[in-house]
Amino acid sequence: MKKNKRGKRLKPTRVERVSLDLTLPIVADGALAGPVAEGSLVPVLIVDTTRRPDIEELIRVHQFVSSGDVTSQWGLVEKHPDTVGIMFDFHRPIQARAVVTFSIEAEAILVESALAAKAIYLQSGNVGDIFSQNLDKPRILIEVPADDFRAKWDEVFLQRMTDVLRVRSGITRKEAEPHARELIRQLKSFTNFRLPR
Repeated sequence: MKKNKRGKRLKPTRVERVSLDLTLPIVADGALAGPVAEGSLVPVLIVDTTRRPDIEELIRVHQFVSSGDVTSQWGLVEKHPDTVGIMFDFHRPIQARAVVTFSIEAEAILVESALAAKAIYLQSGNVGDIFSQNLDKPRILIEVPADDFRAKWDEVFLQRMTDVLRVRSGITRKEAEPHARELIRQLKSFTNFRLPR
């Protein structure tokens, strides 16, 4: 077992290989707030289910059952420093596995919103869909607890945004980091918004 700089034992990292066939590309997104998730903004992910009719059917069938059963796991994507993902294991009403990945640079607000709300709406769609034009489509609400991922996310988010700002602005890493921290602080102030009760 590895040890950190202070000599404390580190938990072994769980590595799971996942087929690219399980990936659901995000084609559009939005957010809904209300009594769900205590008034937090819950991200709505419209995913392309063209190659995953099982997921499209799962979302459709879920309208007619009182509740489903799903577990989720956040993680980093090996050899892709700009990517994090979440894996869903659906147990009922239909058994299926799916993975959604996020670009830290372009889609961090979706990850932050999901972590703040501890939930995600998943909606079936196609390339070209627009959230505001698909408000009546069926979607499922998935609880995504992430206490074990939050610290790792904060670390990789800061690293990635520091690198992005360093490259874009042509400044040193030391100069870029405070700007990255401020950008993240502003984003978190938005994603932590809650509707008053």
